[in-house]
Amino acid sequence: MPLVKDPDLNRYIQNLGAKLASHAPGTKYPYTFKIVNQKDINAFALPGGPIYVNLGTIQAADNESELAGVVGHEISHVVMRHSTNQASKEEFAQLGLGLLGKMTGGSMVGQLAQMGISFGANSVFMKYSRDAEKQADLVGAGIAHDSGYNPQGMVDFFHKLETGNNARGSEFFLSHPNPGNRIQYVSKKDIVPSGNYLNLEHDLFTVTYPDNWQVLGDAHSQVTIAPRGGVSGDAVAYGAIINFQQSQQGCQPPSLDDANQQLVKQILQDNTDTRQKGSTESFKLGGLQARSTVFLGPSLPVKSGQPEPERDWMVAIHRTDGTVVYLIFIAPDQDFPQLKPAFEKMLRSLKMR
Repeated sequence: MPLVKDPDLNRYIQNLGAKLASHAPGTKYPYTFKIVNQKDINAFALPGGPIYVNLGTIQAADNESELAGVVGHEISHVVMRHSTNQASKEEFAQLGLGLLGKMTGGSMVGQLAQMGISFGANSVFMKYSRDAEKQADLVGAGIAHDSGYNPQGMVDFFHKLETGNNARGSEFFLSHPNPGNRIQYVSKKDIVPSGNYLNLEHDLFTVTYPDNWQVLGDAHSQVTIAPRGGVSGDAVAYGAIINFQQSQQGCQPPSLDDANQQLVKQILQDNTDTRQKGSTESFKLGGLQARSTVFLGPSLPVKSGQPEPERDWMVAIHRTDGTVVYLIFIAPDQDFPQLKPAFEKMLRSLKMR
């Protein structure tokens, strides 16, 4: 296949690929990354690590997260050994033990080529099942996230191919069949809380959280508890933020109502497109006074680049020393009911130290 010779483009795809491969699970294959000089949107991976991306794929990506999603998807085919598994089922089974006798001298690829087994982009090695595609989607989304990219980029790119009537992308789906509901399951990967909970020990409190979510922060500062893919940069689309306000030394600590009003005012000032829903409610949590306030605003873009409505539920608790600990539970409005039981369980588990 014709390869792009431009050194800057090659350096770019090699650096991007190496960054993603460094976060790939399993065996550390000797990955290589090259650009095929073709306008069609496609990419493919060969057994053991060689990965090729069509120039048309790079041109079609609106941002690096979309391209990282495609490359991470191909890395996942290598990680999961989809090519070799596919070939084993459809080609090697026909060769029998005679294959072993032929594997003497020369490269494996050369020996396979002499037996009529092709490693080309349209060979049996490249024709994945829908189950393999789903695995590559999910593992690839994790690789992109761990490399610092928003895994939503993969969803956006595939959604663009599926809905844009783009003839250049048809080749991609010949070798990468759509497993169905790709947008939904990649977007919600690891979002749904597990039934198992871990304990977080903070200087001021303890709280439990789902074991398939992660903790960002330390025991002395603000912490964010969120699923993989629920955080992009410093923005949270799914999860909980726990922070605190301590009164200044020598000053009378503010009442809980005053502190809560200050928090509400700060949130509305920092997020001008957010509004309070209803009024603040009072209740007790573990014998301590607490206040509950709900906000509605835009979430991170999760569909076609457009933000969805987001619901933020803030609970402020007054410690006996005057410190106010507050939790903000965050999710797109349509997903909030599904996550609310986990949020409530986290809140009920909260204990001041």
